[in-house]
Amino acid sequence: MLSKSFERSVIRVFLLSILLCMYISTYGQNSIRRLKNYVPISEKLHTCGQITGDALDVLKKEGVKAIISVNAEEFGAIESLKRQARGQGIDFVNVPVSWEDPTISSLEDFFEAMDKYQEVEILVHCQLNWRASAYVYLYRTIRLKESKKEAQKALRKIWNPEKYDAWNAFFKQAEKHFSEIDK
Repeated sequence: MLSKSFERSVIRVFLLSILLCMYISTYGQNSIRRLKNYVPISEKLHTCGQITGDALDVLKKEGVKAIISVNAEEFGAIESLKRQARGQGIDFVNVPVSWEDPTISSLEDFFEAMDKYQEVEILVHCQLNWRASAYVYLYRTIRLKESKKEAQKALRKIWNPEKYDAWNAFFKQAEKHFSEIDK
């Protein structure tokens, strides 16, 4: 037969375990890390797949001040999401990026948006975090001059653009274009 104090200790540990599980479950549901294909780049920069208005409360609590969407312009929910974000006090910029045909012009617009918000916490998103992670990779390697090897770690958590002809060619085009400008 177990002593009363041992039984109480077991019960306390059991109850504390339940409370801890409940806390972890609740925290996990209300965390930026729960966003689709979420990848943290730094304390101030995050990428993810498509977000909804429901995520805006979490983003605001996490300190996100600006959202940059690189969804294609025809993606209908963007205007609604933009209004909702601005209603929460979060700046929202849409830089339309074609999946089939990304352009230097859209990349320049993206760089401009990133530069504008470089002092605040930013979330960059698209439908699957493919375009977002690609544009962030290019921003990091071209504009911020970070190492390609380091920037590829985040990019490859989501996808490998080298397997897609249009994107592989676009990376080379972007690197060439901006290296010529920097001369």
